[in-house]
Amino acid sequence: MADRMLLEEGRLADLCPVSTAAARTSRVIACEQQLDSTYDARCDVWSLGITAIELGDGDPPLSDLHPMRALFKIPRNPPPTLHQTELWSDDFNDFICKCLIKDFELRPNVLDLLQHVFIKQTVGREKILQKQLIELIDLNQQIGLIEKTRHERIHTKKGSHMKTQADTDEVDDLATLEVLDENTVTEHLQSRYTRDQIYTYVGDILIAVNPFHKMEIYSPQQTKMYIGAKRTANPPHIFAVADIAYQSMVSYNTDQVQPISTKENKCHSWIGCCAIGS
Repeated sequence: MADRMLLEEGRLADLCPVSTAAARTSRVIACEQQLDSTYDARCDVWSLGITAIELGDGDPPLSDLHPMRALFKIPRNPPPTLHQTELWSDDFNDFICKCLIKDFELRPNVLDLLQHVFIKQTVGREKILQKQLIELIDLNQQIGLIEKTRHERIHTKKGSHMKTQADTDEVDDLATLEVLDENTVTEHLQSRYTRDQIYTYVGDILIAVNPFHKMEIYSPQQTKMYIGAKRTANPPHIFAVADIAYQSMVSYNTDQVQPISTKENKCHSWIGCCAIGS
């Protein structure tokens, strides 16, 4: 179906690589709001909408962000749209809007989309579109537009409130860093570890590093510090994650699940979850 979406207002959109980490992130996450719902084809409908945007704009939504930061933004941001919607027909914009409805119970299924006017207008033109696609792909490969270079060190966001390398000792949440790459993450985790700060946030994720010695951070007094407190009010801690899950369960009357992943060494890892319910 993606090849049919390329034809818009009598022209073809530029093709671009669709295997980047940012592209995969925005397409794979379907932003389901019903946590107790099961995966079905409507998650793929979300992916179709993201692919349509990439085919139109040349890049997927949030492609300028590090994939990890995009991971945090996708569920919170409103559904993405084309950068310049006025350049595209109402039918194409409406098709994308239908695909990217966050409430998956309201999102159309594939059979519904097949009846959308944007898809129905291609009936009987498949061969022509396929030929145009092949010609355009060949042209882009010849002029070298398929491959786009990416910097290894990726700026995660813009603004005067960004953390810099000089703020190493003060960063509790690595998602606030200006640059987020493997070396930066390792340096900050090591710096915090030497100061017995074994917990570190990366957005909504809590990283814990085994201290290999007893630490007095699990006392009843410590527990009270995190009950009902804002996450930024105290240092990162498993107690904060637990309290957020509890408060969400009470506020939304919904069971909560906390995924847990451990890495013991190069050969052994473990993945599980912790569930709490009313």
